[in-house]
Amino acid sequence: MTTLPSSTARALAVQSRTVKLVLVVASQLAFLSLGSAQASTQCLAPAFEWLPRGPVTHLSRVFQACREAGEPTRLATRTFEKGKQKYVHLVDPESLETTIVPALCLQCEEAEQVAWGNTRLFRALALATMPQRSLENVGVRHATRWVNGYFLTVDLCPSRKAGFDEEIFDALEALAPERGPGVPVGVAVSGLWVRAHRAQFEWLVEQQRQQRLRITWINHTYSHPFDARLPVGRNFLLEKGVNVDYEILGLEKLLLEHGVVPSVFFRFPGLVADRGLEDLLRSFLLIPVGSDAWLAKNETPQLGSIILIHGNENEPAGVDDFLKWLDKHRGLDANFLNISDVF
Repeated sequence: MTTLPSSTARALAVQSRTVKLVLVVASQLAFLSLGSAQASTQCLAPAFEWLPRGPVTHLSRVFQACREAGEPTRLATRTFEKGKQKYVHLVDPESLETTIVPALCLQCEEAEQVAWGNTRLFRALALATMPQRSLENVGVRHATRWVNGYFLTVDLCPSRKAGFDEEIFDALEALAPERGPGVPVGVAVSGLWVRAHRAQFEWLVEQQRQQRLRITWINHTYSHPFDARLPVGRNFLLEKGVNVDYEILGLEKLLLEHGVVPSVFFRFPGLVADRGLEDLLRSFLLIPVGSDAWLAKNETPQLGSIILIHGNENEPAGVDDFLKWLDKHRGLDANFLNISDVF
Protein backbone atom coordinates (compact mmCIF):
# COMPACT_ATOMS: atom_id res chain seq x y z
CA MET A 1 0.00 0.00 0.00
CA THR A 2 1.34 3.43 -0.95
CA THR A 3 1.68 5.90 1.90
CA LEU A 4 0.82 9.50 1.07
CA PRO A 5 3.09 12.30 2.29
CA SER A 6 1.80 13.86 5.54
CA SER A 7 1.22 17.26 3.87
CA THR A 8 -0.89 15.67 1.15
CA ALA A 9 -2.89 13.68 3.71
CA ARG A 10 -3.60 16.82 5.71
CA ALA A 11 -4.70 18.66 2.57
CA LEU A 12 -7.06 15.83 1.62
CA ALA A 13 -8.50 15.74 5.15
CA VAL A 14 -9.19 19.47 5.08
CA GLN A 15 -10.78 19.13 1.64
CA SER A 16 -12.94 16.26 2.91
CA ARG A 17 -14.15 18.29 5.89
CA THR A 18 -14.86 21.26 3.61
CA VAL A 19 -16.95 19.10 1.29
CA LYS A 20 -18.89 17.73 4.25
CA LEU A 21 -19.49 21.25 5.58
CA VAL A 22 -20.71 22.43 2.18
CA LEU A 23 -23.05 19.44 1.99
CA VAL A 24 -24.42 20.14 5.47
CA VAL A 25 -24.97 23.83 4.70
CA ALA A 26 -26.59 22.96 1.39
CA SER A 27 -28.82 20.47 3.16
CA GLN A 28 -29.85 23.04 5.77
CA LEU A 29 -30.53 25.65 3.11
CA ALA A 30 -32.64 23.17 1.18
CA PHE A 31 -34.57 22.35 4.36
CA LEU A 32 -35.15 26.05 5.10
CA SER A 33 -36.19 26.65 1.51
CA LEU A 34 -38.61 23.76 1.69
CA GLY A 35 -40.01 25.07 4.98
CA SER A 36 -40.49 28.49 3.43
CA ALA A 37 -42.19 26.97 0.41
CA GLN A 38 -44.43 24.93 2.69
CA ALA A 39 -45.38 28.04 4.67
CA SER A 40 -46.20 29.83 1.43
CA THR A 41 -48.26 26.88 0.26
CA GLN A 42 -50.02 26.69 3.60
CA CYS A 43 -51.11 30.33 3.32
CA LEU A 44 -52.60 29.50 -0.05
CA ALA A 45 -55.11 27.26 1.72
CA PRO A 46 -58.60 27.82 0.27
CA ALA A 47 -60.04 31.12 1.46
CA PHE A 48 -63.31 30.69 3.32
CA GLU A 49 -65.26 32.72 0.77
CA TRP A 50 -64.12 30.39 -2.04
CA LEU A 51 -65.60 27.32 -0.43
CA PRO A 52 -68.91 25.91 -1.67
CA ARG A 53 -71.76 25.45 0.76
CA GLY A 54 -71.13 22.44 2.92
CA PRO A 55 -70.98 21.00 6.42
CA VAL A 56 -69.09 22.67 9.23
CA THR A 57 -67.64 20.47 11.97
CA HIS A 58 -65.79 20.92 15.26
CA LEU A 59 -67.06 24.47 15.89
CA SER A 60 -65.53 25.52 19.20
CA ARG A 61 -65.03 28.59 21.33
CA VAL A 62 -61.46 29.86 21.76
CA PHE A 63 -59.76 33.00 23.03
CA GLN A 64 -56.46 33.51 21.27
CA ALA A 65 -54.34 36.31 19.86
CA CYS A 66 -53.61 35.60 16.21
CA ARG A 67 -51.23 37.16 13.72
CA GLU A 68 -51.43 37.00 9.95
CA ALA A 69 -48.74 38.35 7.64
CA GLY A 70 -49.33 42.04 6.99
CA GLU A 71 -52.30 42.27 9.38
CA PRO A 72 -52.63 43.58 12.95
CA THR A 73 -53.13 41.11 15.79
CA ARG A 74 -56.74 40.02 16.12
CA LEU A 75 -58.70 37.90 18.55
CA ALA A 76 -59.77 34.40 17.61
CA THR A 77 -63.17 33.56 19.08
CA ARG A 78 -64.06 30.33 17.21
CA THR A 79 -62.36 27.56 15.28
CA PHE A 80 -64.05 25.10 12.95
CA GLU A 81 -63.43 22.78 10.03
CA LYS A 82 -64.91 23.04 6.56
CA GLY A 83 -63.78 21.43 3.32
CA LYS A 84 -61.08 19.42 5.17
CA GLN A 85 -59.46 22.67 6.31
CA LYS A 86 -59.36 24.33 9.72
CA TYR A 87 -60.53 27.94 9.88
CA VAL A 88 -60.44 30.64 12.53
CA HIS A 89 -63.11 33.26 13.21
CA LEU A 90 -61.29 36.52 13.97
CA VAL A 91 -62.47 39.77 15.51
CA ASP A 92 -60.67 43.07 15.11
CA PRO A 93 -60.90 44.39 18.71
CA GLU A 94 -61.08 48.02 17.54
CA SER A 95 -63.22 48.00 14.37
CA LEU A 96 -65.32 45.00 15.59
CA GLU A 97 -65.07 43.61 12.05
CA THR A 98 -65.11 39.82 11.79
CA THR A 99 -63.30 37.66 9.24
CA ILE A 100 -62.55 33.98 8.59
CA VAL A 101 -58.93 32.99 7.90
CA PRO A 102 -57.40 29.53 7.27
CA ALA A 103 -55.63 28.35 10.44
CA LEU A 104 -52.49 27.56 8.40
CA CYS A 105 -52.09 31.27 7.64
CA LEU A 106 -52.05 32.28 11.31
CA GLN A 107 -49.76 32.20 14.30
CA CYS A 108 -51.95 32.01 17.41
CA GLU A 109 -51.34 31.87 21.13
CA GLU A 110 -53.58 31.82 24.16
CA ALA A 111 -54.66 35.34 25.14
CA GLU A 112 -55.17 36.95 28.53
CA GLN A 113 -58.42 38.91 28.72
CA VAL A 114 -56.87 41.54 30.97
CA ALA A 115 -54.51 42.52 28.14
CA TRP A 116 -57.46 43.33 25.87
CA GLY A 117 -59.74 44.95 28.44
CA ASN A 118 -59.27 48.49 27.14
CA THR A 119 -60.07 47.65 23.51
CA ARG A 120 -63.27 48.83 21.89
CA LEU A 121 -64.62 45.28 21.91
CA PHE A 122 -64.42 44.87 25.67
CA ARG A 123 -65.62 48.40 26.36
CA ALA A 124 -68.63 47.64 24.16
CA LEU A 125 -69.27 44.36 25.99
CA ALA A 126 -69.20 46.19 29.33
CA LEU A 127 -71.59 48.92 28.15
CA ALA A 128 -74.05 46.49 26.54
CA THR A 129 -74.24 44.22 29.59
CA MET A 130 -74.51 46.80 32.37
CA PRO A 131 -76.81 45.63 35.20
CA GLN A 132 -80.43 46.64 34.78
CA ARG A 133 -83.60 46.09 36.78
CA SER A 134 -85.77 44.70 34.01
CA LEU A 135 -85.44 41.38 32.17
CA GLU A 136 -86.74 43.06 29.01
CA ASN A 137 -85.00 45.01 26.25
CA VAL A 138 -81.56 43.78 27.28
CA GLY A 139 -78.57 45.12 25.40
CA VAL A 140 -77.37 48.41 23.97
CA ARG A 141 -80.40 50.42 22.83
CA HIS A 142 -78.97 53.69 21.58
CA ALA A 143 -75.68 55.10 20.35
CA THR A 144 -73.25 55.71 23.20
CA ARG A 145 -72.20 59.00 21.57
CA TRP A 146 -73.84 61.57 19.32
CA VAL A 147 -74.24 60.35 15.74
CA ASN A 148 -75.98 61.83 12.74
CA GLY A 149 -77.98 58.77 11.79
CA TYR A 150 -79.88 55.65 12.82
CA PHE A 151 -79.16 51.96 13.23
CA LEU A 152 -81.67 49.74 11.45
CA THR A 153 -82.14 46.15 12.59
CA VAL A 154 -84.53 43.64 11.03
CA ASP A 155 -85.49 40.53 13.00
CA LEU A 156 -86.15 37.25 11.24
CA CYS A 157 -87.66 35.09 13.97
CA PRO A 158 -89.15 31.67 13.10
CA SER A 159 -92.39 32.14 11.17
CA ARG A 160 -95.03 29.97 9.55
CA LYS A 161 -95.49 32.60 6.85
CA ALA A 162 -94.11 31.44 3.52
CA GLY A 163 -92.51 34.72 2.50
CA PHE A 164 -90.83 37.68 4.12
CA ASP A 165 -91.05 41.47 3.95
CA GLU A 166 -88.81 41.96 0.95
CA GLU A 167 -90.08 45.52 0.53
CA ILE A 168 -87.92 46.58 3.50
CA PHE A 169 -84.76 45.63 1.66
CA ASP A 170 -86.02 46.92 -1.69
CA ALA A 171 -86.55 50.30 -0.05
CA LEU A 172 -83.01 50.26 1.32
CA GLU A 173 -81.56 49.37 -2.06
CA ALA A 174 -83.48 52.25 -3.59
CA LEU A 175 -81.44 54.58 -1.34
CA ALA A 176 -78.18 53.42 -2.92
CA PRO A 177 -78.02 56.16 -5.62
CA GLU A 178 -78.24 58.74 -2.83
CA ARG A 179 -75.88 57.05 -0.34
CA GLY A 180 -73.59 54.91 -2.47
CA PRO A 181 -73.61 51.12 -2.70
CA GLY A 182 -74.75 49.01 0.20
CA VAL A 183 -76.93 50.66 2.81
CA PRO A 184 -76.02 49.21 6.25
CA VAL A 185 -78.60 47.02 7.99
CA GLY A 186 -78.35 44.57 10.87
CA VAL A 187 -80.25 41.34 10.20
CA ALA A 188 -81.00 39.38 13.38
CA VAL A 189 -81.57 35.94 11.91
CA SER A 190 -82.74 32.72 13.57
CA GLY A 191 -81.79 29.25 12.40
CA LEU A 192 -85.34 27.94 12.06
CA TRP A 193 -86.25 30.91 9.86
CA VAL A 194 -83.31 30.08 7.58
CA ARG A 195 -84.34 26.41 7.43
CA ALA A 196 -87.90 27.29 6.44
CA HIS A 197 -87.00 30.18 4.11
CA ARG A 198 -83.90 29.00 2.28
CA ALA A 199 -84.64 30.91 -0.95
CA GLN A 200 -85.27 34.19 0.88
CA PHE A 201 -82.13 33.77 2.98
CA GLU A 202 -80.02 33.06 -0.10
CA TRP A 203 -81.51 36.13 -1.77
CA LEU A 204 -80.34 38.26 1.16
CA VAL A 205 -76.87 36.70 1.02
CA GLU A 206 -76.70 37.49 -2.69
CA GLN A 207 -77.65 41.13 -2.06
CA GLN A 208 -74.74 41.35 0.34
CA ARG A 209 -72.31 39.71 -2.10
CA GLN A 210 -73.30 42.15 -4.82
CA GLN A 211 -72.92 45.04 -2.34
CA ARG A 212 -76.52 46.09 -2.73
CA LEU A 213 -76.81 45.83 1.05
CA ARG A 214 -74.20 45.94 3.79
CA ILE A 215 -75.58 43.31 6.13
CA THR A 216 -74.29 42.72 9.63
CA TRP A 217 -75.50 39.23 10.58
CA ILE A 218 -76.74 39.34 14.18
CA ASN A 219 -77.11 36.05 16.04
CA HIS A 220 -80.78 35.60 17.05
CA THR A 221 -80.27 31.97 18.18
CA TYR A 222 -81.01 28.76 16.33
CA SER A 223 -84.58 28.01 17.43
CA HIS A 224 -85.64 31.27 19.17
CA PRO A 225 -87.42 29.50 22.07
CA PHE A 226 -90.83 30.94 22.96
CA ASP A 227 -93.92 29.64 24.74
CA ALA A 228 -96.92 31.98 24.85
CA ARG A 229 -98.15 30.24 28.02
CA LEU A 230 -95.07 31.12 30.06
CA PRO A 231 -94.31 34.39 31.92
CA VAL A 232 -91.37 36.48 30.75
CA GLY A 233 -89.12 35.35 33.60
CA ARG A 234 -89.38 31.72 32.47
CA ASN A 235 -89.65 32.24 28.73
CA PHE A 236 -87.38 32.54 25.69
CA LEU A 237 -83.80 31.58 26.66
CA LEU A 238 -84.88 31.54 30.32
CA GLU A 239 -87.19 28.59 29.70
CA LYS A 240 -86.21 25.48 31.62
CA GLY A 241 -84.19 23.00 29.59
CA VAL A 242 -82.99 25.40 26.86
CA ASN A 243 -79.41 24.67 25.79
CA VAL A 244 -78.07 28.20 25.33
CA ASP A 245 -74.68 27.05 24.03
CA TYR A 246 -76.42 25.12 21.26
CA GLU A 247 -78.72 28.04 20.47
CA ILE A 248 -75.73 30.33 19.92
CA LEU A 249 -73.32 27.97 18.19
CA GLY A 250 -76.06 26.23 16.21
CA LEU A 251 -76.92 29.48 14.45
CA GLU A 252 -73.26 30.30 13.84
CA LYS A 253 -72.69 26.85 12.35
CA LEU A 254 -75.65 27.31 9.98
CA LEU A 255 -74.35 30.69 8.80
CA LEU A 256 -70.85 29.33 8.26
CA GLU A 257 -72.21 26.44 6.22
CA HIS A 258 -73.73 29.04 3.88
CA GLY A 259 -70.51 31.05 3.62
CA VAL A 260 -71.77 33.83 5.89
CA VAL A 261 -69.46 35.38 8.49
CA PRO A 262 -71.16 35.88 11.88
CA SER A 263 -70.67 39.25 13.55
CA VAL A 264 -69.96 39.98 17.22
CA PHE A 265 -73.56 41.07 17.77
CA PHE A 266 -76.41 39.14 19.37
CA ARG A 267 -80.09 39.79 19.94
CA PHE A 268 -81.83 37.91 22.72
CA PRO A 269 -85.13 36.32 21.66
CA GLY A 270 -87.85 38.65 22.91
CA LEU A 271 -84.97 40.92 24.01
CA VAL A 272 -85.31 39.05 27.31
CA ALA A 273 -82.39 37.95 29.51
CA ASP A 274 -81.22 37.87 33.09
CA ARG A 275 -77.78 38.55 34.55
CA GLY A 276 -76.70 34.96 34.11
CA LEU A 277 -77.45 35.04 30.38
CA GLU A 278 -75.57 38.31 29.99
CA ASP A 279 -72.54 36.83 31.75
CA LEU A 280 -72.71 33.78 29.49
CA LEU A 281 -72.95 35.96 26.41
CA ARG A 282 -69.78 37.81 27.42
CA SER A 283 -67.97 34.48 27.57
CA PHE A 284 -68.90 34.03 23.89
CA LEU A 285 -67.59 37.58 23.18
CA LEU A 286 -71.00 38.57 21.81
CA ILE A 287 -72.51 42.05 22.26
CA PRO A 288 -76.28 42.12 22.97
CA VAL A 289 -78.36 44.57 20.94
CA GLY A 290 -81.67 45.95 22.22
CA SER A 291 -83.75 48.80 20.78
CA ASP A 292 -85.26 52.13 21.75
CA ALA A 293 -87.36 52.37 18.56
CA TRP A 294 -89.42 49.20 18.15
CA LEU A 295 -91.75 50.66 15.57
CA ALA A 296 -94.65 48.24 16.10
CA LYS A 297 -94.73 49.49 19.72
CA ASN A 298 -95.13 53.08 18.50
CA GLU A 299 -91.63 54.06 19.58
CA THR A 300 -90.30 56.98 17.51
CA PRO A 301 -86.70 56.91 16.21
CA GLN A 302 -84.37 59.67 17.34
CA LEU A 303 -80.85 60.30 16.09
CA GLY A 304 -78.75 57.43 17.44
CA SER A 305 -81.72 55.08 17.84
CA ILE A 306 -81.50 51.37 17.21
CA ILE A 307 -84.62 50.75 15.12
CA LEU A 308 -86.28 47.35 15.32
CA ILE A 309 -88.73 45.91 12.81
CA HIS A 310 -89.66 42.33 12.02
CA GLY A 311 -89.24 41.18 8.44
CA ASN A 312 -90.87 37.75 8.77
CA GLU A 313 -94.41 38.90 7.85
CA ASN A 314 -95.50 38.61 11.49
CA GLU A 315 -95.50 42.33 12.21
CA PRO A 316 -97.00 44.20 9.24
CA ALA A 317 -97.77 47.31 11.31
CA GLY A 318 -94.08 47.79 12.07
CA VAL A 319 -93.13 47.39 8.40
CA ASP A 320 -95.79 49.88 7.32
CA ASP A 321 -94.61 52.37 9.92
CA PHE A 322 -91.01 51.97 8.77
CA LEU A 323 -91.84 52.53 5.09
CA LYS A 324 -93.87 55.64 5.98
CA TRP A 325 -91.08 56.93 8.20
CA LEU A 326 -88.52 56.24 5.46
CA ASP A 327 -90.60 58.07 2.88
CA LYS A 328 -90.91 61.04 5.21
CA HIS A 329 -87.17 61.09 5.93
CA ARG A 330 -86.06 60.06 2.46
CA GLY A 331 -83.50 62.82 2.16
CA LEU A 332 -80.23 62.76 4.04
CA ASP A 333 -82.23 62.62 7.29
CA ALA A 334 -82.58 58.83 6.91
CA ASN A 335 -78.89 58.14 7.27
CA PHE A 336 -78.35 54.52 8.28
CA LEU A 337 -75.12 53.57 10.02
CA ASN A 338 -73.27 50.32 10.64
CA ILE A 339 -74.29 48.79 13.97
CA SER A 340 -70.65 48.80 15.16
CA ASP A 341 -70.80 52.62 15.12
CA VAL A 342 -73.21 52.48 18.08
CA PHE A 343 -70.08 52.48 20.27
